Formats: sequence, structure tokens, C-alpha cells
Amino acid sequence: MTNPINSLRDALSEWGSQAVDAGWISGQQIPEIPAKDLQTPAQLFTRSERPLVVAFFGGTGVGKSSLLNRLAEQPVAKASAVRPTSTEITLYYHHEIVIDKLPAELPTDKVLKATHSNNRYRDVLWIDMPDFDSIDTSNQALVTEWMPHIDLLVYVVSPERYRDDKGWRLLLRNAQRHAWVFVINHWDRGEQQQRTSFREQLKHAGLQEPLLFCTDSSPDADKPNGDEFSEFATSILQLADKQFIRKLEEHGVLVRINQAFTRLNNAIQPLQTANDIPQISSDWQSDWQNSKTTLTNSLEWKFRQLAEPFAAMDKSLTKRLLSPFKRGADDPHSTPRLPEQEQLIDEAFVDTFKSRIDAAIQMLVARGIPIDAARQALQPLTSSVAAPAADQIRRSTEQSLAEPGTPLQRHACRVLRFLSILLPIAVLLWALYQLVFRFIDVNNTDSYLGFSFATHTVMLAFCAWFIPWLLHHHLRPTYKMAAFRGMQHGLTVYLDDTEQSVLQQFDKLEQQRKALITSSEKLVEVLPADLQTFVDPHISAVNTSKPTHDPELSRVLIPGTSESKS
Repeated sequence: MTNPINSLRDALSEWGSQAVDAGWISGQQIPEIPAKDLQTPAQLFTRSERPLVVAFFGGTGVGKSSLLNRLAEQPVAKASAVRPTSTEITLYYHHEIVIDKLPAELPTDKVLKATHSNNRYRDVLWIDMPDFDSIDTSNQALVTEWMPHIDLLVYVVSPERYRDDKGWRLLLRNAQRHAWVFVINHWDRGEQQQRTSFREQLKHAGLQEPLLFCTDSSPDADKPNGDEFSEFATSILQLADKQFIRKLEEHGVLVRINQAFTRLNNAIQPLQTANDIPQISSDWQSDWQNSKTTLTNSLEWKFRQLAEPFAAMDKSLTKRLLSPFKRGADDPHSTPRLPEQEQLIDEAFVDTFKSRIDAAIQMLVARGIPIDAARQALQPLTSSVAAPAADQIRRSTEQSLAEPGTPLQRHACRVLRFLSILLPIAVLLWALYQLVFRFIDVNNTDSYLGFSFATHTVMLAFCAWFIPWLLHHHLRPTYKMAAFRGMQHGLTVYLDDTEQSVLQQFDKLEQQRKALITSSEKLVEVLPADLQTFVDPHISAVNTSKPTHDPELSRVLIPGTSESKS
């Protein structure tokens, strides 16, 4: 019966690891199935057919050992005054039962075994537990270690101690994991009002018709208040059949699944409530527009200074006029080098940039996103700021210097450069046409073209060249402005890329959140089909009410989740 638990445990562990790696939950929030949930009474036996494991559970002096001794009709368990110092478990079972699979965590040196040949108790293994309220804390640890291996707990109280708070809390913590039978021992000192009060207490815990017996373990033959010991023993024997044991095992599996899915539900609760990521993304994007303006303005003065050396690449009007007559190539040392990283990006810019990314993390955390998930998503963007920003600025500056100015400027300059060549040629062709036409026109009585025509032609050709050239000189983009605009454009590209990276991380967080919720709902699929019918993946809880509809089980099982009662 533990195979479904093992499968679910592996699936929960894998889901928890993914959630922890993504930062959505902490390691302490992983919905693990503890090792004790894998332990069952069946583990004590090799054979599939096993006895009902019944343990006497109660505080000091309530008479647990006396009850076992009455069943055995001989002094099997230690009792009375020596009990508070006893740190042993007493097993009392039929000699044909083989207990050969005691788990390693159970201390065998603290287990006393006593066998019998009474076929009446053939199908019952009786356990006398140490007092849970003993002054020896090792007793409490021993009781806790044995709890998962018990089918039915006989909760023994005395008339004076049936309201024992410590024992009641321990009962509620283990309420659903075991079947329960209740005994008020030392009934010779009890009153009917105490029985009624205890029954009301059990009813409040969820048991409408509990198996409650009042026993008188005194040696006196006369028992004025009555003694229900034989009824108690008979009830236990009636429960010790294979069908009842199988029902208890099935119920135990469902309870463990229930508690596992309850832990899972607690773990995914923050993921389900953190559903405001798209709105956070939109709000941050609006804030980032102001941040980009602030960051760009903070470096404008620096970029203008760094662009000044590139003014040497711009020729004056006189130099451009004389350049056709100048021999030799330009001095290669006149081309400035691109600024270094330290010159482009300062600490103030880096600090401001990081503070804006930290603001995004704070927005996520303020709206329910786990801080680890928010940091994993956005903090890598601040691990290196100066180097990538400077590299992008340098690349953009190189591109801007290679093609200075705007596309419109470059197009206008190409047109003017073309006109500075085309228009003088057109003037000269016009002059040539006039020269040839006048020469062949013999009827023309005018004087042949003279000095005035030549002068006007030269002047017109000069103007046709000079005016487009002059306009080109003044319209052409300067390398100084090209360097400045390249730096600004590089910074804008880097900030825009950062914005897209942050928005992508927001989307990734939302996808992670939805994927973890979806995968948690699919964890039910690792269970066998017959168990899946008890699970509602949308609320991540298990319906354990069906088994307790059985009249036999309903009297010994406490309904509801034990975790909510503890």
C-alpha cells in the first residue's frame, strides 16, 4: 500500500526542487512526504496476512499495563510504581506470528517480546507503550517512533485525568492516522458524569458514537460501578479481521495522500495569489520611461565633451577649397580614438541604473512575488552594467562616424554633390552649343562670340559649381555631431534592450508561476486510477469521507484533517 505514497513522494520532491530552483518557494516549503509517512504496520511482518496491531496509549498511572495483564491473565507488562522510569515497549502476540522486519530506526534493545498460545487473541498484536507524559523524554521519542506502525490505539484515561491536555493534543495530531478505542480505567473511582463529559469531548473531536468502555482493574471481586473489560476485549477481537485491516490500510493511504496534498496546497498558495505580474510589468514600463530620460540626461554633458575631439575631422571652408591642390594624404593621427569605458560610463550612472532595476524587484515583492524569484529574474541584469553599456555606445559611435548625419542629410548631400558636377557640365555644353551654332550660321550678321561671351560662360559655370558645393559644405553632417549622436543612440539602444530584457523576465516569471501551478495539478496523475477519484486537483485536497461512511470504521476513525485540529 505504500507504492502510491512513494510515487507521490518522488513527484512532490521533483516539483519542489523546480519551485525552489526558480525561487518561488524556500527549501522549508517543499511539500515533502516525511519518512514516517512511508512507515506502516504491515512493515513489521513478512506475510501479507497479518494481525491487527493494537497499542495501549495514555499517561502515567492510568493502568495501561494492568489492562494488558488482564488480557494475558498473567503479569506481562510492568505496572504501578516502576512505570514512570520504564523506557520499554512490550509486545504481546501469538507464538505463530513472526515479527522479523522491525525498522532500523526502532531501538530493538527497548522492545520486550512476550508470546502466548491463546487462539482467542491470535489475530491481535498487543503493544504496551511507555507513558507519553513520563519524566524521561526518551519515552516520548519512543512513542513517536512506534506510532506509524500501529493500526488501533487504545486511549486509556483515568476518571481524574480524562481531560489531560498533553495527551489530548497528541491524540489530535495523530487523529486520522489511526483507529481509536477509548477506555476509562479505574472506574471504581469514577462517576457517570465523568463518562458523559468524556463522551462529549470525543464528540467535539468528531466521534459521534465512539467505542468507549469503563473498566475496573481493582483486585476486588465486587465492582459496584460495573466493569466493561469483557466488552472491550470482544470489540477489539471483532475488529481484528482481514477486511477491517484492509480498510484501515486503505484509509491510511488516503490520509497520507490528504496530508501530502494539503502541504502542496500550502506551498502553491503564494503562487496562486501572485497573479498581478502583467499589471506590475505595465506599471514598471511606465516608470522606466522617466528613468530612461533621467539616465540619458545624466550623460549628455559627458558625451558632448567626448565628441569635441572629433571636430578635428571636419574641414573648414578654406581647407575644403584648397584640398584639391593639397598634396599627400591626411595625417592619420588627426583621427581621434573612440572613448574608453571609464570615460563613457561613470559610477553615478551605474548606481542610478541599478536602483531602477531594484525598484522593479521591490514592486514584485510588494505584490506577493517571492523575493528569491524576483531577484533571480532581475538581479543578473545588474551584474555588469558599465561594460555592456560602453560596448554598445562604442559600436553605435563607430556606425555613426561611418555614416554621419541623418538619412535625409546624407541624401541631400549626395544630390548637391551630383549637382555640383552636373550643373557646370550643363553650362559648358550650353556654351559649346552656342559656339557651334553661331559658327555655322552664315546668315547671322552679329559678330562672332567674343570676350564677353567667354567671361559670362566662365562665371556661369563657376556659379553652377560653387552654389551646390557651398550648400553641400553647410548641410553635410559634422563628425563632432555624428560622434555625439552615436553615443546618445548607443545609450538609447542599451536602455531599450534593458527594458525588453526586464519585460521578458516579467513574462518568464508569469510563465513559471502558471507552469508550477499546472504541474502541481497534474501530480494527482501519479496515483492509481482508483485513488484519483478521491482527489480534486483544483483544490489540492483529498476526500477521505467515503471510507468513514462505513459504519464499522466511522466509530473508530476521527474525520477531518488532523493538521487542522492540531
